[in-house]
Amino acid sequence: MPKTIPCTPWVNASVSDGCKWEYEVTFTEKRGGNATIERIGRRYVDTKGKVWTSGDGEWFDYTIDVPAKGSATYDSWVRTYPSGDPPDLRGATLKVSYSGTDESGRKFSGSVAAKLARSP
Repeated sequence: MPKTIPCTPWVNASVSDGCKWEYEVTFTEKRGGNATIERIGRRYVDTKGKVWTSGDGEWFDYTIDVPAKGSATYDSWVRTYPSGDPPDLRGATLKVSYSGTDESGRKFSGSVAAKLARSP
């Protein structure tokens, strides 16, 4: 993921100061064995420290097969409503966590983080 994810403006009714952030995480296998991502977690921490997740919670089952010496991606998006309406994610930190198993049955996990830009 990039260090900062840009805001794309979007319109909510007659107000046009909402933001939409589209992001992609690339998983790369470097040791020479297939791996499978089995769960993804998404957490947003706003500038006041409040944690936000999607309606289904932070973690969910999601299968991504990463080939030996290859890569695979996960992409998603989040949007915020106009100024003042919660959650206001402009300037927030996005954390994408993951867990899975390699072809030898070893478990692995990790996370990456990026800032959500405040404005376009």
